[in-house]
Amino acid sequence: MSDFDVVIAGSGVAGSMTGLLCAEYGFKTLIIEKRKIPRHKPCNGMLWPSAVEIIEKYIGKLPEEIICTPQKYDGLKVVGKTGILEISSGVINVWRKNLDYWMGRKSIEAGAELIDSANLVGMGEKDKEIIIEVKKGNKKEKISAKFLIGADGDTSSVRRYLNPHLEEKLRFVLMRHYEGEICLKGDDDFCGVNMNYFYFFPNPAFSLRYGFLQIKDGYIIIGTNHTDRSIIEAISNFERFLKKHYSFKPQKLMFSLGCYRTSLSFKEIKIGSKRIVLIGDAVLLRNAFNEGIGPSLLTAICAVKAIEESVNRELPLVETYRTYLDMISGKILKSKEMGEKIISEMRISGKFDAEQFGKMAGSLLW
Repeated sequence: MSDFDVVIAGSGVAGSMTGLLCAEYGFKTLIIEKRKIPRHKPCNGMLWPSAVEIIEKYIGKLPEEIICTPQKYDGLKVVGKTGILEISSGVINVWRKNLDYWMGRKSIEAGAELIDSANLVGMGEKDKEIIIEVKKGNKKEKISAKFLIGADGDTSSVRRYLNPHLEEKLRFVLMRHYEGEICLKGDDDFCGVNMNYFYFFPNPAFSLRYGFLQIKDGYIIIGTNHTDRSIIEAISNFERFLKKHYSFKPQKLMFSLGCYRTSLSFKEIKIGSKRIVLIGDAVLLRNAFNEGIGPSLLTAICAVKAIEESVNRELPLVETYRTYLDMISGKILKSKEMGEKIISEMRISGKFDAEQFGKMAGSLLW
């Protein structure tokens, strides 16, 4: 049985950041990724200013090869039935496959170990360690660790272990990447797309929350969310809407990506135990419009600080982690609340009051 100080479930931005920082602290660290890497991830790949600042502070400058065309979105546009809300943002546009792979390599360079195509199939806490069972291919192995970090996404198995009695409903997010044509215009009318903006369509005809559209390296990427039984009908309705209003002409479907989203929220879950904490999407902290990269990086930093203080100052892990989370969660939850208010209002009335938006804009994107 292998022994580690820290085992991390998940090698996305949260898991990779945690692995890098733990290794730099001198902890023997293992990252477990269930998929073969590099792998695509159903994510819009928008790096908000706070995320870029964290990455450059702790890892280094983003390499040019992971940045897409357009390199930066000038903003977001939320398109209602009778109005368009424009939100200036200046977010960097990346492929998550390339960002996650680059960050994973950086964690390995720092001294962390990483195994992919491996599933975490069991765990059990003891007084001074946690025993983790991992399956890779047909082989199972038990690993002992002082700490386990759940960075395994929105439907986290580590979160289910900590919260066995919570019931959750799931909705499905589906993204399609097309080669094709769409009407490109730079003005704010309803019949053209400015490729330098990311678009949200809070329309109940094809989404439980909103459909979205973006241009990335020439691909026209569209997506929506619904129950898994209705998701194909929903995205078909969205495609018909885009064909009618934006002259969308899909020529070839290059690939599709999908994932489940939970109905649970940060405030109702148990975030950790004596030797386990949740970070990233697993802890369900996301900004407006479900932006999760920035919060994932912040929760990773908080978790590593809590581990360091648990080891060196013998402070209780989850209580220390909660203290650090309290320093960041208010701002994230406020952003999430404001984003939900915009989406809900535009789904109902089709527009959003400009004066009201002006008062909340500072809490929305950061």
